[in-house]
Amino acid sequence: MQKRFAAIAMAAALTLIGAANAPGSHSPETKSTEARPESPPRAHAENHIDRGCPPGRDIRSSDLCAQWKAADAASAGAHWALWQVILGAIGLCLGALTMAAAIAAAIYARKAAEEAARSAKAAIDSHEAYMSSERAIVRVRHAYIYPTHDGSESGASYQIRLDVHNAGRASATITNYAWEVSVAPIFPDTPRFQMYRTDLVEIGTELKSLRELSSDDPGDGIIWVMGYFDYTSVGRSHRTHFCYRGIYSPESGWGPGQWDLTESVCQNFPEDT
Repeated sequence: MQKRFAAIAMAAALTLIGAANAPGSHSPETKSTEARPESPPRAHAENHIDRGCPPGRDIRSSDLCAQWKAADAASAGAHWALWQVILGAIGLCLGALTMAAAIAAAIYARKAAEEAARSAKAAIDSHEAYMSSERAIVRVRHAYIYPTHDGSESGASYQIRLDVHNAGRASATITNYAWEVSVAPIFPDTPRFQMYRTDLVEIGTELKSLRELSSDDPGDGIIWVMGYFDYTSVGRSHRTHFCYRGIYSPESGWGPGQWDLTESVCQNFPEDT
């Protein structure tokens, strides 16, 4: 009996040992312990595959995403830099056009000013020509000097008379006279005698004797009667000069002594205006 019980116990023990060693007979805890060393490398490899990031997302831990973001930023910067260059070139062109327009306007303004100046000068010249053609031209035709008696104790005084004519196309009004009698043919800057009075010389006057001009005793040698008178015509002032050389003819049976005056040229003789 005891032997039989021992044999049954032995068989049961062998059955248990065979079941434990059979494939797939391990417990879940043993299986998970044996598979644990293989799973971590596979998960680590899968977690370190860098797939970047889709548009619109920002994955800070992705190097490829950062590279794409940097490339996009560089592309945008280059794009806007190109536009800045284009806009700068357009501004430069506009500035050049503005400067060219300003230069052209300045040249046009200068030409317009020059043309206006030429037109104004032409108008002035035309007016001057008209005034010169319409003015009076009063000239001395002859001069006389002779003694007169004024009844004073000094005895004789002398008078100068001028005969003038008007060769212009307007009347003239003489306003003042300046004259002197000299023994030298040098026209004075300021004649000794002056007189302000009005004498009218009308258009077409062929000969008119002006009122006498008083003079000192010229003596009996060669003398020069010289001077000028001012006159106005067509609103402008003019001056006529005269210079006459006189030779004294003594008294004879034919009459008293007198001076014969002939037109002459004095030194420093001014031009008529």
